Amino acid sequence: MRFRLAAAAALAAGPAVSQELDLPGGPLLTIGLSQSATLDTNFGLEDPRRGNTYFTDTRVSFGVLSETDVQSLGFGFDTGLRALWEADRDFRFTFASPSNANLDYSRDWASGGVDIGLDYTQTEVDADTVDQVDDDNQTDAQDRLGVDATQYTYRGSIDLELAQDSPSSYTFSARASRIDYNRTSIDRSPRDTAQAEAGWRLRFNDTVSGAVNALYIYYSADNDAQTQVRFGSLDAGVIYEPSDVLRVDLGLGYSHRERREILAPNSDNPQRNTETDSGPAARFALRYAFQDVTVNGELRYTAAADGAPVTGQLRAAYPLPRGVLSGRIFQNKTGAASGSEARVSGVGISLDHSLNDLSSLAFDATAAYQVDETAPFEPDITRYSFSAVYSRELTETINASVGYTYRTFDQQPDYATGNVVFIEVGKSFSTQF
Repeated sequence: MRFRLAAAAALAAGPAVSQELDLPGGPLLTIGLSQSATLDTNFGLEDPRRGNTYFTDTRVSFGVLSETDVQSLGFGFDTGLRALWEADRDFRFTFASPSNANLDYSRDWASGGVDIGLDYTQTEVDADTVDQVDDDNQTDAQDRLGVDATQYTYRGSIDLELAQDSPSSYTFSARASRIDYNRTSIDRSPRDTAQAEAGWRLRFNDTVSGAVNALYIYYSADNDAQTQVRFGSLDAGVIYEPSDVLRVDLGLGYSHRERREILAPNSDNPQRNTETDSGPAARFALRYAFQDVTVNGELRYTAAADGAPVTGQLRAAYPLPRGVLSGRIFQNKTGAASGSEARVSGVGISLDHSLNDLSSLAFDATAAYQVDETAPFEPDITRYSFSAVYSRELTETINASVGYTYRTFDQQPDYATGNVVFIEVGKSFSTQF
């Protein structure tokens, strides 16, 4: 049903742009079919462990992409059927998790461009998963998702650039998400997050520019306390860009934060409490694209913070003769599943290596630490994970993969470990029409 809404939106947008979205030979249609089998020794990362879980996923993906030199339109979905034999439970069929549908549109013009994205994801959260929001360089809360429920995630985004060919240029971006459940519990609360950022850049010369940036964040949770958080900041600074290789962005300004919640919501006399904080703010961004390494980083400081005042991430990629080595360090604020605010810090390293023209290896190791800053009575969470995947192209359209994942979850008094082994075979079809 949710995908039909996304597909309807795509079809509604289609007639307005169909005349300009003709590829030579027509739009590109891609269909993928895959079959996988998985053994998970601790499906929900529980302590004590209940036993082994076995499941197979039969998946189908569908996508359409139509583009020209100035714009593109694409939509698709990825879903399927899961045969699940969970430890200590009866055998059952369910949908393949996660299932996803998305719609993307972009257009460029001489002085700017716009990108619009819509995304819907449906996840069975009786398994333990952590959502990675790679587009925003963020990591979701590390809560253990070990409840028998279905999670619905809706995301939308827009990025706009104006007057990029003039000394005075503008950027605007907005992102919003909604996380909901088919049933709620004391530790699983629906929540909304919205973020908008605007920037103005004035070029003094080819190297130095002045910049003004504004940021606004809104967070709301449907928990017992009806938590609401509003944060805004405004800063001004300089951009130093001596070449296409290096860019340094520095800004100083002011920030304000407001948190509202209901105290003792289950009592006879609940009261709404409001906390406000204000103070200086600073922002630092770096982009370094040298021949042998690419570094992207952003760091924000605000005195108007509940808990750690610094957030940001640093990512680096180093090309190898037959692959790439990349690393990441991050600390960000996010909404926890209980509806409170959490700080997630961590490091990660990954390696993609081509053995030959037909086969490749991929490794990833991550360590993450979560502090519930607005509910200090909650124990901190520590996670470690390592994964290795071997992939091989059997034919031009058939690919096979085998992989292993080791993961841990530490939230006192619980300490759980799990091992996952899987094998997958997939076939893809693509044509223009």
